[in-house]
Formats: sequence, C-alpha cells, structure tokens
Amino acid sequence: YVMLSCTFRYGRDDMDVMGMAFRRDIFLCTRQVYPPLQDKERSIHTKVQEKILRKLGDNAYPFFFE
Repeated sequence: YVMLSCTFRYGRDDMDVMGMAFRRDIFLCTRQVYPPLQDKERSIHTKVQEKILRKLGDNAYPFFFE
C-alpha cells in the first residue's frame, strides 16, 4: 500500500515556528500498489508515464489521481 498526500504550502517557512501552520492538505489517498490490482500489460499510460517507466525499469508502477 502507498499513501499519497498533496500539500499546498504558502507563506515563509520561518513563520511555521510561531505555532501557525501555513499549509493545507488538499488530497489524501491510500491505494494498493503491490501486488498490482490489474494487469500491467493492459494498462493505458500517458506519454509521460511511458517515458518514466522506460527510464526507471521493471520496478516502477504508474499511478494517477482520480
């Protein structure tokens, strides 16, 4: 399983020490990535995903946000 978290940060980093967090979690998701739920050969990938998969090899698994 993998947990994806997208965080929007605003303001300066040194302001976080004052007790106020200048960030907002905008997306949080947990998904099963191994073992794959679908056949890798039948998946449809974007051109960017295909390039990254070729570069990273057989141990790379593409993902997307729903």
